[in-house]
Amino acid sequence: MAAAAGCQTAVMAPTELLADQHAAAQGRHQPAVLVHGAHRGRTVRVGSADLAGGEGGGFAVVASSLSEALVATAAGLAVAIVALSLYNYLNTRVGAIAAVYARASERLVQAIIYVDAQASRAAGGAA
Repeated sequence: MAAAAGCQTAVMAPTELLADQHAAAQGRHQPAVLVHGAHRGRTVRVGSADLAGGEGGGFAVVASSLSEALVATAAGLAVAIVALSLYNYLNTRVGAIAAVYARASERLVQAIIYVDAQASRAAGGAA
């Protein structure tokens, strides 16, 4: 209805459904293994004939894609662990510095109050 009225529309379908439609359009009707991941947005679809070594490398295609995804995941985890450690260190240091400044400001206020009280006593005692 919206498309007929000239409005923009979007149709969303699961990745598996799209892969099945693509395989049907290519004339492949054998059962297939579908590997989908976020690594570079690739979906690797390998049929049972491919896994048996019939065409296209099969298992080597899946293994190489999985190994690339695992390496990318390991690199991402390494960066995240270093970043988290640095964040925790800096957060602790900032907290310690803030505590030092808070104590110093308390001491300054106490010193000002003490000096003011001494001046009031001196002015009151001299009069």
